[in-house]
Amino acid sequence: MVHALDQGTGNELWAYMPGFALANAGAMSQKTWAFQTVLDGTPTLGKVSGHAILVGGRGTAGTGFYALDITNPKGSIASAGASHSDSLVASRVL
Repeated sequence: MVHALDQGTGNELWAYMPGFALANAGAMSQKTWAFQTVLDGTPTLGKVSGHAILVGGRGTAGTGFYALDITNPKGSIASAGASHSDSLVASRVL
């Protein structure tokens, strides 16, 4: 899960879990659940057409990525993502 924190207060602004990581999220409430890495790729921040875009991925946990428009982190966040089963050519990121 990706968390955005207010730099001044340290309070959480929002948290994000990509769709490909949500598939097994319900299992986390089970007593038999064991920790499993699902999102350990290091995110990268870049600028695209005046927007601040944070892109990250599953890293060693598998195939998949996400992109978040965090231009206004205290406002609404736009997201896009793809998993191994998605067509990366057909997926329009933001």
